[in-house]
Amino acid sequence: MALSKPDSSARYWRSSDQYFNINKCTFGEQARNKIDKAKRTQQSDVILQCVCALLNSGGGVISAGVENEDYCYCTMSLGQDLEEHLLKLLDVPEDFIEFVQSGNALHMYVKSWCSHDNRARLCSVHSGLRKRAGTKTPLIHPSGVLDFIKKKRQTLYLGPPAKRTKWIHGDEIYNKAQEFYEKQEARLGQILDFGESVNVELKSFAHEKNLKTRLNEKVPKYLSAFGNTKGGFLFIGVDDRSKTVIGCGRGMDAQMMEQMIQEICNRAQSRAFHFLNCARKEEWSVDYEVFEVMENSGEEPRYIVAVKVQAFCCAVFEDDPKCWHIENDTLTQLDPESWLKKMQGCDPDDDLSSRFNKVLSLKDSPPQCRAVYSIKDIATLQERVFSVQGESLNIMCKYIPQELLVNYPNLLTCIQTKSGPGILIMSTSWAIDVNLPRNKSVICEALLISTDCYPTLFCWAEGDSPELWQYVNDTAFSLKQKLVNLGGYTGRLCVIPRLVNCQTGEVIQNETDGAPPYPDSYTLNHVTVQALLRSLTTVVMSISSPLSDTLGCEFFNLLTEEQYDILHKYNGIKHLFIHGPPGSGKTLIAMEKIRMIKNSDNCEDTDILYLCENVGLRDFVRKQCKCLCETRAGFMRRNDDNFFRVKHIIVDEGQNFRLEHGDWYQKANSLVQENDGIFWIFVDYFQRSHTSSSGLPPLNSQSKAFLYEVVRNSEKVFDAMLDLIHQIAEHLKPEETAHFQDMVKNVTLSHSFRGQLIRRTNLPSVETNVVTIIRNLLKRGHSAKDIAVLYSTLEELDNRVYSVKKQMSSVQFGSVENIDEDVVVLDTIRRFSGLERNIVILVDPSRLISDISAHRRLVLIDITLGVMWGKSTIYPPRESKANCALSGLR
Repeated sequence: MALSKPDSSARYWRSSDQYFNINKCTFGEQARNKIDKAKRTQQSDVILQCVCALLNSGGGVISAGVENEDYCYCTMSLGQDLEEHLLKLLDVPEDFIEFVQSGNALHMYVKSWCSHDNRARLCSVHSGLRKRAGTKTPLIHPSGVLDFIKKKRQTLYLGPPAKRTKWIHGDEIYNKAQEFYEKQEARLGQILDFGESVNVELKSFAHEKNLKTRLNEKVPKYLSAFGNTKGGFLFIGVDDRSKTVIGCGRGMDAQMMEQMIQEICNRAQSRAFHFLNCARKEEWSVDYEVFEVMENSGEEPRYIVAVKVQAFCCAVFEDDPKCWHIENDTLTQLDPESWLKKMQGCDPDDDLSSRFNKVLSLKDSPPQCRAVYSIKDIATLQERVFSVQGESLNIMCKYIPQELLVNYPNLLTCIQTKSGPGILIMSTSWAIDVNLPRNKSVICEALLISTDCYPTLFCWAEGDSPELWQYVNDTAFSLKQKLVNLGGYTGRLCVIPRLVNCQTGEVIQNETDGAPPYPDSYTLNHVTVQALLRSLTTVVMSISSPLSDTLGCEFFNLLTEEQYDILHKYNGIKHLFIHGPPGSGKTLIAMEKIRMIKNSDNCEDTDILYLCENVGLRDFVRKQCKCLCETRAGFMRRNDDNFFRVKHIIVDEGQNFRLEHGDWYQKANSLVQENDGIFWIFVDYFQRSHTSSSGLPPLNSQSKAFLYEVVRNSEKVFDAMLDLIHQIAEHLKPEETAHFQDMVKNVTLSHSFRGQLIRRTNLPSVETNVVTIIRNLLKRGHSAKDIAVLYSTLEELDNRVYSVKKQMSSVQFGSVENIDEDVVVLDTIRRFSGLERNIVILVDPSRLISDISAHRRLVLIDITLGVMWGKSTIYPPRESKANCALSGLR
């Protein structure tokens, strides 16, 4: 089915939702039958494409002007052809679209597509893929694409690529077709001794006036079908009923025939795409022969076009999939490669799912979602963060400055008519939570989620302006999109923007808003309130983790309640020390704080400075965050002019800082105080790597917050870590005793994944064993990017690294500067501090113990804790169930 491109009558625009305006359209069966067929088809195509795009992009509204003035939706419906068009897209259109007429406009409220009930990941009119079934060549239905992929992998991947797959029925026909193809001889009137089968197709085309057009129309579908099945032959110039050779292309030049078929085959080969993680990546070939029909009695020459199609390991498209989405505010048709990639989205293996709570599965979520896992059940987490209590409306205001309610006593006047049950979640800025810049003219914001109400975003300000309305609409739009595409909400959803006068508490009317009102089905009930709050919890607790891409899913990307509170409860505190043990996510929280500062203060990249001790950690964060990133030494050595714009400073691994280049703390604090900025320092005194002064103020002079929950270590690693921090707590200065004992008493592990911790001692050759371990890990499905090998000192590294590299010349190695590249990291324990890899191999970590004092032994324990055990893996390899962290090689 050919669909026309949407014309200028379909205009996309965005306010608090996504909208398509269609200028004029005729509705109702009788009225549509009276208009020109081409116009009727064009109108149907435009509506179908807009509906498809909204289904795949979070939902929205289509408003079509009614061309026939006497139209009434209640009595005339849409029109049979429109309904048939929508049935090509949706089995039951009313499950996803609600139609409401308002005057001379028909509004179509489209909710997001969802892949539950065995639906495909994307909503599509058709896949553009064909298969062979007997002698038929049907399109593969979009809902059958994953089954098609599964079967291809089960059959074609069993034997070697060069060997043609055997089948029970049709071998004799195939062999005779092969002989005919290779012989390249045919007589006019000859009756072939084979007919059509699953791998042979015969076509006449003897009387086609425009053979080129006919070939372009028909040949691609057979190339797709044979390529997607078991391969086969297409012979053109043979009557499919009588099997008689009649030839085609009468009077044409053989070279011209060859050129036509070559162009078609070349286009088909450009439409062959591999599945994700295809093990073969083999080329797909299409061969052809054009030979003249013999015994033609002096008439104009006729030809046989013979095409031999090899079975392809993956997918061959006849045409682009008929599937649209909204990209960069434009209605866009997906290309085959992108479509195939999105259709293959699936959850990680069951082994991972059994260890963690599945917050969001791709099997029953909107198209833009990615799988999300957490250490906590999402319903339990939601009840703790956004609790609906009884039948009343719970006003949650702990994340805003309490003086606001005193300074603006009428702030909540507009909420007094809302009774609940539900929740009003107040925030300094909901824009920051959806990664948008804050508008400082808005003093606070609130999201209302309550029964018998539309979800509503309230923004309080002194007055209104076009810029404020733009901000309110953009925030409401982003909230709605995030709730669907990140939070996985599958119900009918809108977020109504409301601008409120903070002095009077009255809602300010938007005279320029041209959006139609939503139907009552978009209001919430008891069930949808809870479902929406769970989606909201996923949205606000999500944090981008650089390690998620190792699994291809949003894994371990939900903040804990403790981490969320650090970012929101302490948001107004400008000078703060955040203490947390290894694996509590300090660096990730530091990066998230940088993002929040940028959006809160509309900062430039040069307004925020991230400081750490190690080059590797600096380079890692520099690639993740758009801000200035420096080591402590670089900060002290560089001229003050390099930091004159700095307003906010985030310090990571602060316990390892030194004073060898001067008082870094005094310099940083002065910069921040000049600009009334934010100065947050993340520290873990358990991981001190030296005995010199760090330059930090005494513990009793610090304004402190605590992260006690360890989320990034396995249970075995955590147990080993706990033993070490108890040892460390026994070697304390008196002024540190209370702090360390409090940390030891409160530190907890937030999951039960066991993991592995392996020690190997008394090895005859360290380098040979390191090489053997790396090779085994790579064979088991780990990548070079998973592994780090760490040595005690630079001297040890220099002495041993050459031998390791020489024995593994095919493996890429690097240092901590290459931490985010696909290389095995070879470096020292100290330089790796603050970084992580899934698997860490420590080579002779106790080498220096005989030469250092008892306190230096403690320092070594601290380093080992932070690197060997604090950064061990909790991730299974991509191709293997094995899970391993290696350490303690001697």
